[in-house]
Amino acid sequence: MESERLTIRRCKKDDIDALWLICEETSSIPCETEAQRSFLHLVFCDPYVETQTEHCFVAVNDHDEPLGYILCAPDTRAFLRVFCKQYLPKIRRLGAHFAVQALAAQTLHVMFCNSFPAHLHIDLSERARHRGTGSALMSALKEHLASIGIHTLFLSCDAKNENAVRFYLRNGFACTANVFGFKILIAHF
Repeated sequence: MESERLTIRRCKKDDIDALWLICEETSSIPCETEAQRSFLHLVFCDPYVETQTEHCFVAVNDHDEPLGYILCAPDTRAFLRVFCKQYLPKIRRLGAHFAVQALAAQTLHVMFCNSFPAHLHIDLSERARHRGTGSALMSALKEHLASIGIHTLFLSCDAKNENAVRFYLRNGFACTANVFGFKILIAHF
């Protein structure tokens, strides 16, 4: 069977349902309940797609179905202000433990946003892996950011996720710190 062709395009707000599914499929956080799924969406998808759409890209098949994404906030401080004002109250309504998790997830952004203002989040469905899709998404994002004068990106990655760390290293990132079980990776381009 021939593998489907994937192309990269800018994200659209109506891609959100497909991005939620990819986020759930790839999450190491449980997503068995509606509250858990809502938490994932509110932390890892919605703030980017709804407020940073022009800085986000998707890998789509011939039917324009997203199979992977890279979401970016070029100004993490501004992103965190919006996150706390618009998304944290929704997360609090899911339960106090979700709010604590959300704040913990943003802690690394707070720690590094002064030195490295742009950060990203990337996920690929199984159908999009091992085909150069992640690298193509990364290239599209870097090209876009360079066009608006941004030449540095940072992200955090579970230190135990060796495959992801290798992917980031192959794509121009360098590990600069280990914090709370996460590797902090920086790319200058």
